[in-house]
Amino acid sequence: MKAKAKKPKNYKMKTKKTFAKRSKL
Repeated sequence: MKAKAKKPKNYKMKTKKTFAKRSKL
């Protein structure tokens, strides 16, 4: 999962989605 560091633009979008998923769990 090191693609996040390679895509800083997608990092924000993926981080937001992941955060919401973790919050639900």
